[in-house]
Amino acid sequence: MALVSIIEAAKLAKVSRKTIYKHLKEGTLSSSENTQGHKVIDTSELIRVFGKIHLDSPEEVTGGDIEGDKKKQEVTQGDTGKDIETLIENAKLKAENAQLRERLDEAKEDKEKLFAQLSEAQATVKLITHDKDTATEKKGFFARIFGTK
Repeated sequence: MALVSIIEAAKLAKVSRKTIYKHLKEGTLSSSENTQGHKVIDTSELIRVFGKIHLDSPEEVTGGDIEGDKKKQEVTQGDTGKDIETLIENAKLKAENAQLRERLDEAKEDKEKLFAQLSEAQATVKLITHDKDTATEKKGFFARIFGTK
């Protein structure tokens, strides 16, 4: 995916730089550093946090902060609108995939908690029924006559 500067991220998300920095500080938006040491944000992160990003022209995606030759090959100024739409769709799918993985992890944790509660409940029921069985145990004929168990 394309990596953009903080300024470009603010333009794409149609928010202020202050909002971008706030989300970075809170941890809701992640960033990395490019080869010059500047903070850059992946467009898929922008889509995950802000929903839709707004592209006015292909130059916005190729703002010069794209990291590595591979990234430069993916998004160039000669790309058509269809290629950019594909990149945006890919970013959306990656963000959705990340959200689904988080939900799956949460569901697994809930499942483990429920199994633990079920085990505790089964152990409690077992104790209760065991107490009833020993309390109402009938004595046999000889036990009643001779007083032994």
